[in-house]
Amino acid sequence: MIRWARVPRLARALAALVLIASASGTRADPRFDAAVEVSRLGGSVGDALNALDADAFVRLMTDAPDTLLIGSDFVADNLQDIALWLDARIAGHRRGTFAPSQPRVLLESPDAWLELEWTWGAESGILIALCRVVGGRWTLWKVDLDGGVRNTPQRGFDARVPHARIAGAIDMMEQAATAMTDGDFAVLERFLREDFRFTDNRGRESFAPESFIIAALTPTPRGVDKERMTLFIADGGTRAIAFQDLPDRRVSLVLQRSGGQWQVAAASLSTPLDVLPVDARRRLPAMWGRMKASAARDLAMP
Repeated sequence: MIRWARVPRLARALAALVLIASASGTRADPRFDAAVEVSRLGGSVGDALNALDADAFVRLMTDAPDTLLIGSDFVADNLQDIALWLDARIAGHRRGTFAPSQPRVLLESPDAWLELEWTWGAESGILIALCRVVGGRWTLWKVDLDGGVRNTPQRGFDARVPHARIAGAIDMMEQAATAMTDGDFAVLERFLREDFRFTDNRGRESFAPESFIIAALTPTPRGVDKERMTLFIADGGTRAIAFQDLPDRRVSLVLQRSGGQWQVAAASLSTPLDVLPVDARRRLPAMWGRMKASAARDLAMP
């Protein structure tokens, strides 16, 4: 943890490390636009279950021969049976008690996976849905309301691999968010890529991993947790954007998986990271190694 008595020296060291990225560029990624639509579909799922409206849920599903809905004790493969089973499932609940997490979306062209962790009275589970575009809109194709297919496939509905990819990104998101709010540089340093990019709450951008300490020197965002962060994953499960809107800012994280390990590629306390960042120079500044060593010596001084 940061020793606050050393903040003046720490701030001076940070001043030497802040590298303003005037030459960086971004490119829009239409896959993440698709993730927004799937996320909205997840919101509609939560609305239907909160309203105890089985018909509204069924309208979110595609009327295809291989449509599927699975519960802990039921499997239905047509919309009529799905509606009847949902009516029975929701009968024991009160309106407004279905509490889902924010959506977690994994894009696997042309389809997408949607996960919602939920509690419903004394019950809890993970809704897992395989979604596809039908008639120009995203729909639910195969749904497991309780999440059993993350461990055991049913009727060809196998969520083991996509769930593992989503769970890995969630774990990295949660650890990074916790370290960020705690201002724990020792933990953060283990997660950051060498080309890590950070934007502080005044829009200042830097590339040095140590610049993330700036977040600990400014008012720390509170209330960040994995249930309130929306997560979009693309590129075969290797790139992700996680974000949460707080009263005065948006906290955003860009995650990247390489060699089986997730890392934080970028973070922002102000500018929404809703596109994939691309460093136009595609390299670190030439002086970075010497600056990092010099700053490390300053930070080590009593």
